[in-house]
Amino acid sequence: MASILRLVSHPAVTNPLLRSANVLPALGASGVQTRHLFGFGKLRRVDGTDVKESDIRLPDPIEHATGLEKLLLLAEEKGIDDPFCLKPRHRGPGTKENPNLVPSFEDKRLIGCLCEEDQTHLNYMWVHLSEPRRCECGYYFKAVPARKFWEEIDTKIGA
Repeated sequence: MASILRLVSHPAVTNPLLRSANVLPALGASGVQTRHLFGFGKLRRVDGTDVKESDIRLPDPIEHATGLEKLLLLAEEKGIDDPFCLKPRHRGPGTKENPNLVPSFEDKRLIGCLCEEDQTHLNYMWVHLSEPRRCECGYYFKAVPARKFWEEIDTKIGA
């Protein structure tokens, strides 16, 4: 009984958050004694915070991003929706004098041509910067230097 009286006068017993966070069993009181003393059936944990909703500020995705992710977010913010030229394009005239231009960051690029509208496969070919290349369907393609969008973005990527 002396341990129970000592437990009642302990500061952890008077603090409801500590009482509900299972501190009492760590102090030496059994579950039966705590239920009997304080009149609650199960011990449960209660979490709380002193931060108001108006104090919460989530970071902007651009501030949080680094590297290539930040570069792509800045390009999107600047209005460049396809920075690496990956979206499908429709063929133009495709003659030898006026070939379909394919942007490329290297001196060559692998492209796929959907020669017929109901075709279920693509015809792949390498297109070079130097000369136009003819597909099986008769259209010509030529690689041209792609727009280096990262030079247009004036902020540091790692910052």
